[in-house]
Amino acid sequence: MSIAGIHILTLSVIASGTLAPYRAVTALGAYSATDIFGITTADAIANECVGVSNIGTSGIESGAAIPLGTKYVIADAQGRAIPGGTASACLGKLIAGQSATAAGQPVLILLQLTI
Repeated sequence: MSIAGIHILTLSVIASGTLAPYRAVTALGAYSATDIFGITTADAIANECVGVSNIGTSGIESGAAIPLGTKYVIADAQGRAIPGGTASACLGKLIAGQSATAAGQPVLILLQLTI
């Protein structure tokens, strides 16, 4: 899966375990539905440094179907995007025209993280 994004700010974290690209992680390098630090830009194994996109647009793997017209996404426990959230409490805003028919598909979001 590959989807281009515009990464205005990319920082690094140390992976706490095996990580896949295009997933939401915490500053401690773990998948999470809360306290998201950024979206992984590559895969990593435990104790390896991995870049995470913090500001800009980013591809992210879907964790469920995301219907066309969905405005905001949040993260599930595996760091994948699922529909939900509000302008003030979300992982990001789905870029117009993006959708997913099932889990495992890439979508492009405008990151709206509170770091």
